Amino acid sequence: MKKQWFTGSYVKFAIIFVALIILLVTPMIRGSHPGTESYLNLRLAEDPGIYDDLSFGGRIAAYSWGTPLILSAVPSFLVNLLPLLLGVLSIFVLSRIVKKFTSDTFLHNVVLMIYVFSPTFIYTFSSANNLFVPFFLSLIAFSLFTSEHWGWATALIVALMPLFSIIATTSLLVVLFAYSFLWKGQRKKLFMILLLVGILVSGLYYGYLLYSSGYTGGVSIGDSAEFGVFSQILYDLGSVYGIGIFIMIMSMVGMSSVWEEKYRNKFVFISVGLLFVFSLFWTESLLLLNVFLCYFAGMGLLYLVNRRWTSINFKQFTLILIVCGLLFSGVSQLSGLIKEDPNEGILNALSFMEDEEQGVVFAHYSRGVWINYAGHANVLDENYAFVNDAEERFKDMNALFYSRDLDESMELIEKYDIDYIWIDEGYRDEVFEYDTQGLLFIAEYTKSFNQIYNKGGVEIWRIEKE
Repeated sequence: MKKQWFTGSYVKFAIIFVALIILLVTPMIRGSHPGTESYLNLRLAEDPGIYDDLSFGGRIAAYSWGTPLILSAVPSFLVNLLPLLLGVLSIFVLSRIVKKFTSDTFLHNVVLMIYVFSPTFIYTFSSANNLFVPFFLSLIAFSLFTSEHWGWATALIVALMPLFSIIATTSLLVVLFAYSFLWKGQRKKLFMILLLVGILVSGLYYGYLLYSSGYTGGVSIGDSAEFGVFSQILYDLGSVYGIGIFIMIMSMVGMSSVWEEKYRNKFVFISVGLLFVFSLFWTESLLLLNVFLCYFAGMGLLYLVNRRWTSINFKQFTLILIVCGLLFSGVSQLSGLIKEDPNEGILNALSFMEDEEQGVVFAHYSRGVWINYAGHANVLDENYAFVNDAEERFKDMNALFYSRDLDESMELIEKYDIDYIWIDEGYRDEVFEYDTQGLLFIAEYTKSFNQIYNKGGVEIWRIEKE
């Protein structure tokens, strides 16, 4: 790798162009949004309100309202444009931040390149999820906080961020704390003001949500798989938007290359350590951790380029292998987003349900947000943090899935006033071991269950009530 390739004035614009292509791949190939968060944010943006008639059959709209409110100006337009726009702008903001820490043009451009190809960047800005706005605000806040004249403006961003994510707010404050107390001592007073603002706004907002709806403390809904440390942090080992394994390896090389000067770099080393610990409990902290690791990975690559090798051919082979590894994680993330549900079969079934009479639809909790998007209430979905009876509903969901007792099943159906049953192949094989187990048997052989849809791997029954 020749350093002059990454020192030209054109490199930054080439990186931005590549980023545009990367962020356009998923929406252009899919033609729809991956996952569930975009559908939730779009639905809330189209009809903001303090009560949600659809989630859990009706409840207080206890959500992080920041993203839906931003999208509410022109929901169908902004849900597609805003992630792309903020993704590109984040490169400019990160560029300004990196220049504050190094004057080396090669290192600056390599850090931006690694950032653009990181799985975290690609996931965050490929759809209107819950991460792209608070992460962008975090970058803006840090850039302002480290500026000479605009530090006070950080308070405005910190006051807004709890509306988007309490974890993102906490992660940002942790980094600002390390910057203020371990590097720029003159920022201590400003940090204390920001801390008070963050605590006050978070307390008021989440205090209101707790007071209005309650909190399911200690409840774990879902598959409850225990993630090891590495599978929670590293994308290549299973994390949804974790750190690319080659970024992690190269960041370790970068850290070791400046370890002798660790006391001059206390801010970055302590920030990495704190964010790493936070990421073990709250994965949103991976977003800022990824930025620091991209910087260290760039330093690691610079170290290998500058180091004298006994074999020039082996050096070139090693550097090519590293670059390919960095690219592979990004390509893998793109592939995963393209293949992620909802697939075409689910989308077609949702379109069918939009024309059906409104009612309560029973399905696996992971389908709840899509069911709401089609205009129907669900029994259970993944946004259960402020629902008092979430654990009871989860137990009832499993009971209805596995029971072959018609009386028991009808009792649960009446309890939640269920009108439709939705089963798709995406979770059918995970829930049921054979075709006549539990709810499948009852739906197939009970006269009150009328199958109204069976296409694309999705089966829907309407329950005929007396």
